[in-house]
Amino acid sequence: MDRGERELRQRIIDAFARLTAAGLGPPSAASLAVRREAGLLVTPADAVAGGLTPHDVVALDAEGCFAAGHRPAPEWRLHQSLLRGRGDVAAVLQCQSPNATALACLERPLPGFHPRVARAGGHDVPIAAYAGFATAELGAHVLAAVGDRRACLMARHGLVVLASEVEEAVTLARELDALAGVYLAALPIAEPAPLDPAEMDAALARFARLRDGLDPLDW
Repeated sequence: MDRGERELRQRIIDAFARLTAAGLGPPSAASLAVRREAGLLVTPADAVAGGLTPHDVVALDAEGCFAAGHRPAPEWRLHQSLLRGRGDVAAVLQCQSPNATALACLERPLPGFHPRVARAGGHDVPIAAYAGFATAELGAHVLAAVGDRRACLMARHGLVVLASEVEEAVTLARELDALAGVYLAALPIAEPAPLDPAEMDAALARFARLRDGLDPLDW
């Protein structure tokens, strides 16, 4: 393991600790993966935040093979499908964060009721059709539903986020789960009306400029 890969593995570990510290679901139901030249790196099965070392992160080759004695997170096929199908992303996060998972169990998308929903790259956060966990079918459903967005709900499972780096994935997951909480809190009073599509388009453009490093004051 060279220095660059060791540092990447440590970033995965640090991001996983942030994910669990933020209350985004139990560690055993979450996983993180990043693209590498020969395949991907993914958190191990039954990962426990605070107890991981760089050697615990599992390396999978392009065919999904891994070294004996190392068990990747059960959803490694989901990560593999998304990293293969979306060449524009380098990191994938999957978790059962409370609010997003509540929506997923209702099989409802997160609509564009708030401009910050556009942070996920679309007018809403769609929901993928149900498939069993740890199956290749689940990855295919998510890839079809997410399109060119950066996040998707998985029916009866939870949330998946696609990003350029693991730290960004955790940040976006936290924000989307908070927005899902606001949406669920509003529902008993009334269904929040969606924003006008033109407003969502404007929000999308603004968040794209932020990702490109442009000064938000220059909007």
